[in-house]
Amino acid sequence: MATKKYGKLEQRVIEIFTQEKQFSFNNQIYFLSKIDKPRPQKGSGEPKTDVYILGVGEDGENKEFKLSLKLKSSNEFQENKMSAERAESFFGEDYESIIEETTRSIAEKFENQPLLYVSGKHPTKPDSVTLGWKLEIASKPRKLSAPIQLSNEEVREFVYKGVNLPPEKKNAIVSGEVIEDSGVANYILYAELEDLKTSKDVLSSMQLIDEVNIEPTYLIFTANNYRTKEDKSDGARPIAVRVDWYIENNKLAHRILYDKPLYFKGRDMIPGLKEILRQIGKNHPSEITSQNLVTPSILLP
Repeated sequence: MATKKYGKLEQRVIEIFTQEKQFSFNNQIYFLSKIDKPRPQKGSGEPKTDVYILGVGEDGENKEFKLSLKLKSSNEFQENKMSAERAESFFGEDYESIIEETTRSIAEKFENQPLLYVSGKHPTKPDSVTLGWKLEIASKPRKLSAPIQLSNEEVREFVYKGVNLPPEKKNAIVSGEVIEDSGVANYILYAELEDLKTSKDVLSSMQLIDEVNIEPTYLIFTANNYRTKEDKSDGARPIAVRVDWYIENNKLAHRILYDKPLYFKGRDMIPGLKEILRQIGKNHPSEITSQNLVTPSILLP
């Protein structure tokens, strides 16, 4: 739903400028030369710029706006479907180290999570086993979250502007033409569809990213659980922190692994877990007692 709304917001901006054909900025008139949603040269994922606008002034000077659009009503989440590719777009090639450093900063929280659910605990279903935790980025903390291990300026450059984008997203395609740095945003606009009726609405509401107040940024972690009776996991999204299940002294044991964030998906880990459960003669958490566990505290009745 949010994705569709963002798409409509982008389209609204494009339609406004296309219809008006010119705009005023800092008391100067500019004629619209180019406007489009930038696309990567190859691969999936998106540049940081949602709408690229190029105007030509009466004096022949160009004015370039590279807008990052945010819905005011749902701006809490910067990214809620984090993959390795998206993480690289946010943090650059060093994304694994940044995520791992952040997750290790709250290792105690991960170590104290229940991992086996007998009766369930909303939203976790009965007879669930935790495979690991998915990753989101938000401006508000959650029960299982950590401040991102970046300075405010790094957040501004990486998360808001996208200076660490790979070349194919940084130098994006706009209206069939590769434009250098077109995928790196320089302005941000918080708005709803009904807020934008004219180019003046857009230009007066946008903020220069170099000057915008940077809100605290958090990595948010939500469990990816395997429901043993349904033989299903919570989606196919990559896992940032994973649980390695094994057998120790004929008991079910586990370790929390922080390396290789977003490398594995929950479904990749199900066969190994099922084999471990088979070896101890259990199919579901409801069949497991504290005597079957090296760490009994992970069992939630």
